[in-house]
Order: sequence, then C-alpha cells, then structure tokens
Amino acid sequence: MAITLIEAIFPEAKGWSTVFTGVAKIVDEILLTFKKDGVHARAMDSAHLAMVDLFIPSDAFETYTVMEETNLGIRLDDINNVLKRASKNDKLSISYEEKSNVLSLKFIGQIKREFLINLIELSENTPAMPKLPIEVNAVIIPTALKEAIKDIGTISDYAIFEAEKNVFYIKAKSSRGSVSLEFTKESGYLLEYEIKGDKKVKASYGIKYLEYLTSVADDAVSATLGFSTNAPLKLDYKIPNDVQLTFLLAPRGDEE
Repeated sequence: MAITLIEAIFPEAKGWSTVFTGVAKIVDEILLTFKKDGVHARAMDSAHLAMVDLFIPSDAFETYTVMEETNLGIRLDDINNVLKRASKNDKLSISYEEKSNVLSLKFIGQIKREFLINLIELSENTPAMPKLPIEVNAVIIPTALKEAIKDIGTISDYAIFEAEKNVFYIKAKSSRGSVSLEFTKESGYLLEYEIKGDKKVKASYGIKYLEYLTSVADDAVSATLGFSTNAPLKLDYKIPNDVQLTFLLAPRGDEE
C-alpha cells in the first residue's frame, strides 16, 4: 500500500491560481519542495534576468501534513490549466503518494473535482538567493505600482526608479517623449519609505519584465520595492493567507 507523503487543504484555491500564474510569467517549470514549515520554490528564468522565490507557510493551510521533505517537479502550464478551473469558494486539497508520478489536486466546493497532474524530473539544485545591497525600501500599493508600469510602457521599454529623501519616482524617456510619476507618503500610495544616506539612488529595469512582475498586483496585500544604484530590484509581495512571493530583476545598463 502506497504511503501518502503529502496531504494538505488550502482555504482558497483561487489564491494558488494567482500565485502560480505570476510565477509562470518568469519560468515554465518549477520544483515545489514540501517541507514541515511549508511549500518552497525558487527558480531563475532562462535568460538569467529574473528570479522567483515562493513560500507558502504551513500555517496558511487549514490542514498540512508532510511525512518527509518531498520535491515535486511541475510544468506551470499544467497546474495553471487546472487551477483556473477553480470556483470562487472552492478549497484546494493537495496530496501526493510515495513513488507516484502524479500530484492530486481536488477542488472542494459544491462539487468535488479531482485532477491528477503528471510530474516531471527537475534538478534539485535550487539557485541560491543572492544577498543584495538594498539602499531603498518602499512599501507601495500594489495596484498603483502596476498602473505606473503601464504608464511608463506608453513611452519607453524600460523604467527608471529614482529615490530621493522624501520622494520616489518612476520615470522614462525615449524618442517618443518622457513621463514621470511621483510617489510620496502624503499621496497615500507610498505606505512606508526608507532611503539610506543623502545621495540620489537610481536604477533602470526592463518594462516587459516589470509587467510580468506586477501581474499579481491586483490580488496582493502589499508590495515592497528594494533596490540600489544600478543593482537588481527586489520586489516582495504579500498575498492573502500569508503567502510570500518575491521577484528579483537584473538592472539595465543603458539609459537614454
């Protein structure tokens, strides 16, 4: 008789759909590691420009049992095709049996629906999370950040993040024109703001990737930007049910 290594129930199936749709913007496949403290996943995109780091704590689940640490490789298209079939009030039941090649996903609602997703072999060499030199930390309303990136995209294919003592700017300039968005605590969109030192901090990032990174903004509780001059961007999201989703994005070296 096969031993069930993983058995868990998440209160909102739609929450998993939000998270994994965002992850799929960066990578096609990912290794989910089920540990006693929760579900971990980290991967880098094929161009080595962006990294995604996911943690769903065990406390976020209604029930969570992991007999032993287990690594499961999944194609994100496969899991997302299933998760998008979740109804608004569905719970998500997750289970995996020892030496099985499938992950069971059940929607618990008016009708119980079970889907079996075929697993894939993936390397267990998870990339290390780099320690970044953060000079600016800004907690911003997620939807405001998403709309700002859309505004920048009308003018340029990259955005300049610029921080001064009490003001955070997102700017762009190209042959089409220029645009500047100003965020302050007084505006209500910048919730917390900290900058180290008195010097201006400035870095630029590609719009296409920023659009990927802000795709989860509508469902996020908060977004925290961390960056330094000409250094990678760290974008931390808090998702409902204490889900933590972090993106890293390499800077662009050329500014117009």
